[in-house]
Amino acid sequence: MKYIGLWMVLFSVVFSGFAAEDSFEGEGTILSVQEMSGTDRKDRETLILKVHTSQRGAKFAGTMLLSLEIKDKNKRICFGEIKASARAYALNARGAAPSGRVEWVFTVDASGLKHPKFTGYSVKFLCEEGGQSVLLDSEFEDCDSAEELAGRNKKSEKIKIVKKVLVDYSKSN
Repeated sequence: MKYIGLWMVLFSVVFSGFAAEDSFEGEGTILSVQEMSGTDRKDRETLILKVHTSQRGAKFAGTMLLSLEIKDKNKRICFGEIKASARAYALNARGAAPSGRVEWVFTVDASGLKHPKFTGYSVKFLCEEGGQSVLLDSEFEDCDSAEELAGRNKKSEKIKIVKKVLVDYSKSN
């Protein structure tokens, strides 16, 4: 009888790591990933990666883990990573509710590169729930994981990634 309490404690400790995923009641998906190029306000060449996500169910703070590989005409390879978060959005100032769609815009200053292009990326959409990360969706281009992309770019030049999060609000009723 005294071992039942010990087994119950051991069981709860071992399986407590699965509680966040089992109890999370929201859904999140990556709708699209778009590669673009352009110029910034200072007329510098930029590369832009837009990630569109959708959330349903529980309001949650979304997190995006992004790894990018860029190569230019001269075979110069650059690599960067960023962790970006968006808070759980409520009503905006006009009383409109969020539609659940979020546009994540990641920009890289590519002014020092000759005809740069994305050659690989890893996009992971997560929810931070109860101190744990729950993977909701992921997209990969020319790699199978963020670890693979980081591994092959250990000696690559590092780039800075700037993020902007845009939330779509539905019309209020």
